[in-house]
Amino acid sequence: MSLTQRITWLQRNVIKPIERLETALDPENVAHFAHWEEYGQFEQFDSAALLTKLNLLTDRAAKLEKWLSGEVEGSDSGKIAHTNEIRSYLVHVCLWDLKKSFPDFRIARGQWYKHLGQTVGIIPDYVRRVFHETTGHHEQLDGQIQEALKSL
Repeated sequence: MSLTQRITWLQRNVIKPIERLETALDPENVAHFAHWEEYGQFEQFDSAALLTKLNLLTDRAAKLEKWLSGEVEGSDSGKIAHTNEIRSYLVHVCLWDLKKSFPDFRIARGQWYKHLGQTVGIIPDYVRRVFHETTGHHEQLDGQIQEALKSL
């Protein structure tokens, strides 16, 4: 989802429904939780614990909404700011897991082939495959691989 779609999703599926539920749980609406024939004969529903948890969820969703809105409206507006973060994260995780699992294996960025316009090698192929399986997109990731290798 794009940042705007995520903001819309949070508003429609979390923030607005919680607001409606909080209104429904007001003490003045307690009569709506019973059939008229049993009015006054049932235990009142204690909504305090539920409202506390809903407030925590609302706070979390509101903070995320504000953060995402800042990325949409900020200096990088029009760009999906988290895409490069996800690329770098996946490449970093791939290479660190490889190093942890096979400490004696030489991890290299591969060989640049000018006529292909990409780096070729077992490591870039592995990282690209994991990226493709995770995101569904094919990307070269040469820059991210090179940066991640510096931190190994």
